Amino acid sequence: MKALCVFVLLLVCAHSCSGAAVMGIDLGSEFLKVAVVKHGSPIQVAMNEQSTRLTPSLVSFNENMERSYGLGAVAGATRSPSTTFSSTHQLLAQTPFSELMQLYFSKMPYSLEADPTRMNYTRIVVNSQLTVTPEELVAMVLTYARTYTSRFLNDSDVNECVITVPAFFSQEQRHALLDAARLAGLTPLSLMHDHAAVALQFGLEKDVARQEKYSALFFDMGARSTKVSLVDFYNTQVEDARSRTNRSVGEFSVRAYAANPRAGGMLLEQRIVNRIVASFEAQHPGNKVADYPRSLAKARKAAKSAKENLSVNQHAWISIESFLGDKDFSMQLSRADFEADCADIIDGAMLPVRQLMEAAGITAENSMEKLNAVVLFGGTSRVPAIQAALIKTTGRPELEKTLNADEAAAFGAAYLAANSSGNFRVRAYNVGDAAPHTIMVAFNHSDEKHVLFAAGTRLPSRKKIAFTSCGNTSILLSYAENSLVPIANRGKDDSLDFAHYDAFCAGAALNENMTFQKFNIIFTLDSSGIVSLQKADVTVQEEIEVRTLVPPPKAPKAPKAPVVVDGTSEEATESAEAEAAVVPDPEPVYNVTRKTVTKSVQVRTHVDRETYGLMTSGRQSELAAQLKRLQSADELRARIAAAKNAVESYIYTARNRLASDPNDHTFDMIPLDKVSTEEDREALSSKLSELEEWLYDEEAATATAERFESRLAEATSIGDPIFSRAYEAKHRDRVVGGLFVAIVNATAALEKWTRGFENETAREASRILGILNTTESWISRQLEAQKDRSLFETPAFTIEQVQKRTQRTLELFAEISRKPKPKPRPPPKPASSSSKPQPTSPVNRTSSASSGESKSNSNNNDDDTANNNNNSNNNNNEENVSENTNDNNNNNDSNNGAEEPAASD
Repeated sequence: MKALCVFVLLLVCAHSCSGAAVMGIDLGSEFLKVAVVKHGSPIQVAMNEQSTRLTPSLVSFNENMERSYGLGAVAGATRSPSTTFSSTHQLLAQTPFSELMQLYFSKMPYSLEADPTRMNYTRIVVNSQLTVTPEELVAMVLTYARTYTSRFLNDSDVNECVITVPAFFSQEQRHALLDAARLAGLTPLSLMHDHAAVALQFGLEKDVARQEKYSALFFDMGARSTKVSLVDFYNTQVEDARSRTNRSVGEFSVRAYAANPRAGGMLLEQRIVNRIVASFEAQHPGNKVADYPRSLAKARKAAKSAKENLSVNQHAWISIESFLGDKDFSMQLSRADFEADCADIIDGAMLPVRQLMEAAGITAENSMEKLNAVVLFGGTSRVPAIQAALIKTTGRPELEKTLNADEAAAFGAAYLAANSSGNFRVRAYNVGDAAPHTIMVAFNHSDEKHVLFAAGTRLPSRKKIAFTSCGNTSILLSYAENSLVPIANRGKDDSLDFAHYDAFCAGAALNENMTFQKFNIIFTLDSSGIVSLQKADVTVQEEIEVRTLVPPPKAPKAPKAPVVVDGTSEEATESAEAEAAVVPDPEPVYNVTRKTVTKSVQVRTHVDRETYGLMTSGRQSELAAQLKRLQSADELRARIAAAKNAVESYIYTARNRLASDPNDHTFDMIPLDKVSTEEDREALSSKLSELEEWLYDEEAATATAERFESRLAEATSIGDPIFSRAYEAKHRDRVVGGLFVAIVNATAALEKWTRGFENETAREASRILGILNTTESWISRQLEAQKDRSLFETPAFTIEQVQKRTQRTLELFAEISRKPKPKPRPPPKPASSSSKPQPTSPVNRTSSASSGESKSNSNNNDDDTANNNNNSNNNNNEENVSENTNDNNNNNDSNNGAEEPAASD
């Protein structure tokens, strides 16, 4: 099947979509990265509220059920380790007693239980009031990603996305991840294997497809798994739709894939945790660290830091304050001891490398010929022992480390999202991702299974299976025995089965004229790697009656009547009467034949979602409602906290202003005693004390946001007028002076622009000058009104009003500065050489024709003068100011502009 085209983004939108934006989400076990594509901007990684590009993929609940995310949830990992959840997508479609859950989550203090209504899949007990599914936790993380991405895009809405997944994810896990994305309000365009996303970014960044063929081995050791893929890059020829000629397009194809979900970086950290616990318990006999979740959380945090330090140093110092109670702990760990403790895990990380190389016929001896590069990505790939083992296994002396390993997958997913959305014009790059698992199919409960899609099948693909008999058919899909898929261990013998369908061929709407030919079942393997039954139909032959209209015979032409000059002949009269008579249309005649046609008749199908734990629409609605309740509670708490902080901030700021030194010239106000009475200041001080006491009262502990806002309004109604008058009095002269300077500069620029040119500039100059005169007149009136007011009164105008007019004046100045100089009027053409010079007086030197031309120019000048006067009046109306002085200035200016051409002539 033709490869899916993914494209490099151009900053051009294919449709009218200036607000459109799409995301590429790299959802890792430890970190979340979001690359965003928006019209008019280059592709970029969205930064969270802490202005970092990497966001911990954590969600934490505190004792008050308040949720925090990302860096805000990192602290919760120590304070509330049992309700701070990481690697949430790894919980999807897994039972608490599956092998991987025991390997990675048995050491975590989570309260997990089996959901008997969903094939014993895991659900998480947060507390006695709240139990959530893994889909909800993932939806919370994705909602947070969507929120900070929207904020990064200046509050632009964004919901279309492509999400990366490990290729070994099962069908159930892929369905669950898509359900979680929809719960988060996202529109998932597709899932994308993380190694394919990285390969796409590598191919675009390095442009390796220009070579004849480039083969790279991608090695990814993350927090919970090790994945390896062999990818070929090359050029392919495609037809250009516009020029109808072939052009070269880059392409990559995944040749092989292998993984080991039992070799991840968290297992390396767990070995350090084991050493820390053993050392502490040896120093403090009788203390069992495993009984204290917070102590274990501190140990995991220290182990992670030690692993990173040992990547660049030979020794790491581990120090934990108050590790258990008031007991501190410290120890030194060498890189040699760390590598010795983790030797089996390091060897396990090389297992998929050896499997992939063996399947591809690559050895350490011939790797220099068959491999162009070994590309590293994934956080744990930075460990020196891992890199050394990889060099030894592959036989390559150097590893490719120039790729941005943290963000490459997010960038690749964003490229696919830009193409899939249809809103961006992009240049072609063909993606040849492949199915990692072999999918089997069995019919009617038979033990005999057939390969439906083999591992390595290109995505997307489609397959049709035809039967020679028509009957109700039961269809069972399962994984092959040797698949890499993580088994959920649902407690059933058929744990490799993942989907069941029924196709009711016997109920197809067939009539007696139809002859059964075959029964077709069509399966699809889409770009997300999800297998589904697309449709079932019956191919039949039906004999139908074909009726062909026989054209009627042509009527004979009537004989031409004789022509009579002095009257009408009898034959002509009879002919006219015959023509006037109504002739009925003949009955249509058909030729009837029989024809056999082939057609398809749709067959009703049914998918059993509940048996294999797929989420029903009703269940999705329930979870969406619960997430909405949690979101509403979070928003209410945030609003109350913001309102309370506003009250506290105002009390602190107002007291500082009341206590300010009158001689402190750095203060942004004049002394308050110059703009307020002693009674005013005492009333404000009393209100602040009353408000502060209320904050520590029982009422404030349960107050609503509206209550905090109303109490704040009581204080601001007293304090804000005082502070406003003090601020205005200090800065008024400076701001007003800035406005006058702007007016003078704009006027001078306008005069320079119009000097020495004809009346083409008069109309535009009159418009701008009218605005400047209006502004100057307004500020003059305001200053005159302010003279009669004391500092204790409300000012006649505010600094904000002046600043707005200053900004408008500066914009006019910039507008004048950008204007090109108008072209001067060309000089009159010299008299023709054929005409004889006339020795007449200067008044009669021109001919009658040139006199007419001069008269025409004079009329044009008069028209320009009238237009200038009308334009000046219109400008005054646009400014909504009707000042006599301004009108006179504008009229004078227009008259001057009209007189200039006359002087020129």
